Amino acid sequence: MSIRMKCDSCFKSFAVSDEKAGKRVRCPGCKEVLTVPSDDDEPEPAPRPRKATGQKKKKAAKSQAPWLLIGIGGGVLVIAIVVGFLLMGGPDKPANVAQPAPLFNEALPPEINAELAALASKNAPGTPTSSTAAPDVAWAVKTDPLAQPIEWPESWKAKVDVFGSASEVLFPMSLSPFVMDLEAGAEVRGGQVWNLATGEKLHAFKGKTGPLSPRERRLSPDGKYLLGKAVDKENNTKLEIWSLETSQLVRQISADVAGMNLAFADFLPGDRIVTITTGKQGDKKAAHRLRVFNLNSGEQLLQSGDDISLEPHTAVFSHGRRYLASYSRAVRGELVIYDTQTCQIVAKKLMSGKGTDSVEVAGFSPLGDKIAVAMGGYNVCRIVVLDAATGNELQDHRYPASFRNLVPGLLYTGPTIDWFPDGSVLLLGGTVAIDLVSGRLVWSLFTAENQYGLDNTNRRLPVPGGFLTISGKLNKAKFTLLPFDAKSLSLAQSLSANNSLDALIKPSQKVSLEVKVEKLLFGTPEETKKTLEGTYREMLEGAGFELADNQSVVFKVSYNEAAAGKFDSFMRGPIGGGATPSVVGTKAQINLEWATNQNESLWKHPFEFAPRTISVKGEFTAEAARKSMFEQLQSFAFSQPLPYYLSTDKQTMLPTFTTVVRE
Repeated sequence: MSIRMKCDSCFKSFAVSDEKAGKRVRCPGCKEVLTVPSDDDEPEPAPRPRKATGQKKKKAAKSQAPWLLIGIGGGVLVIAIVVGFLLMGGPDKPANVAQPAPLFNEALPPEINAELAALASKNAPGTPTSSTAAPDVAWAVKTDPLAQPIEWPESWKAKVDVFGSASEVLFPMSLSPFVMDLEAGAEVRGGQVWNLATGEKLHAFKGKTGPLSPRERRLSPDGKYLLGKAVDKENNTKLEIWSLETSQLVRQISADVAGMNLAFADFLPGDRIVTITTGKQGDKKAAHRLRVFNLNSGEQLLQSGDDISLEPHTAVFSHGRRYLASYSRAVRGELVIYDTQTCQIVAKKLMSGKGTDSVEVAGFSPLGDKIAVAMGGYNVCRIVVLDAATGNELQDHRYPASFRNLVPGLLYTGPTIDWFPDGSVLLLGGTVAIDLVSGRLVWSLFTAENQYGLDNTNRRLPVPGGFLTISGKLNKAKFTLLPFDAKSLSLAQSLSANNSLDALIKPSQKVSLEVKVEKLLFGTPEETKKTLEGTYREMLEGAGFELADNQSVVFKVSYNEAAAGKFDSFMRGPIGGGATPSVVGTKAQINLEWATNQNESLWKHPFEFAPRTISVKGEFTAEAARKSMFEQLQSFAFSQPLPYYLSTDKQTMLPTFTTVVRE
């Protein structure tokens, strides 16, 4: 028998013999030291199951947002089984081992010590920094904006070259004009720090670090420091902090004791470092700890208890970096927020009344006054905006598709939720921009067809007038501006309040739906047509249209099938179970069109869908492969464009589209 593992640093999957359970091994890809999970390891709580039904979904209580979904060219649907495990370290020998923080710490500002004293008197007896909290945690979040607003130019025209790989350009986790262009492999061998707002190069890093985990490299918001998790077989929580001004190693910090793993580390204001560590100590239950260190001395300043609820890999900062938010490890439908000034939980909110929707990700506004929370359910998702100071809901927009289909950029390297500088628009997955007032999609991104069939992963940073991104090939790349016309935003908002605008296509309009099924490899024309009609009816109604027969404007769907690549089937079970013969897959060919009933074409969009993976139960045949494709197609269809507005002169369309290439 074998144990299947997945490296937390490079994501490489590999198998080891069950005799190595509980022992340490090296990842064959990045050489990270891992501990093989054993039967005694406590698994992470699983998300609540979501029940699928054929019934029509109820409308959201607050708003049914008109919508449009746009995908990345050649999108990929991947079915993965993720095995959770804890990464373990070696013996405890570093000097800066975390210990309980004292009640008063002269290294902390007076106001923080005052908060600690208040918490101690409230929770006594016990450690003043324990994060153990009752289910009825009162909302105690304050607005936390950037310490100093970024002065972006009205029209960005700076010249910022990228000499390394675009995928290795390092952005801080909260809003900042600074980026670092790395020359890196396992070690960071050099790089430049740029101010994107001014186009100025600030520092040239000429040092060479030891091996640093690619996932845990962080740039400080002021562009002065680089942090990384050291690859050390004896210590899996070791941090290195480098000065980018002097190219010197400033500090090494051990974030926890032996047997723990560093899952999160980043910078805090006041030369502090925050960490999240996970693991087990002897016979104790799994521990999850939040800690804060002094960057200059390495001294531990604060710590939580062993039961923090934050999910470290989805944790996000408020832009002043006082708060960390994520979904709860115990309840996926629950938002939790911790205060990094006290290591205390300060907010816990069940975002779904029945607990059936899961929190996908959260994002704080630049002013710190709002929190956007993406919720996912069965073939439905919501974007909920909260008042940061009260936790009250300000907007609730519903979309009839899963969150993965609303935001299909699975490989995107930026934040899942970004805000425009003025807080008016959300950029989701670097792919779609949503107006917060109306909930309408106002901008969408395509990746042009390429040999890889993947999306463009480069960061898109919202700035006045558009999105800063990296374009060009290796050693010849530079930052460029993808434009966004502010008129699109005002038009989308006006459509919600004024239905009298003259247009060829607009929400609230009565339209007809026409589905034509032509060539099939499997299935029947009747059943295929019925399914496609249901899918596109839901899309049109969700976009705000009313369906009726014999209308002057018609949405046409033409469907064909053709043979695609071959699939090999690997039987589930022990590793090495063997492969069965290959079968030929099926490719869907679809053409979408807005047209008049006089056959005047207003807009067209052809696309193909051929999944790279399929899931088959029972006999592995070409017909079964086609069935799996068609089931996936129904979700993928929601990621394709469907304009909800076209002006009478055909010059203005919503949402607007931008096409980029995969570099």
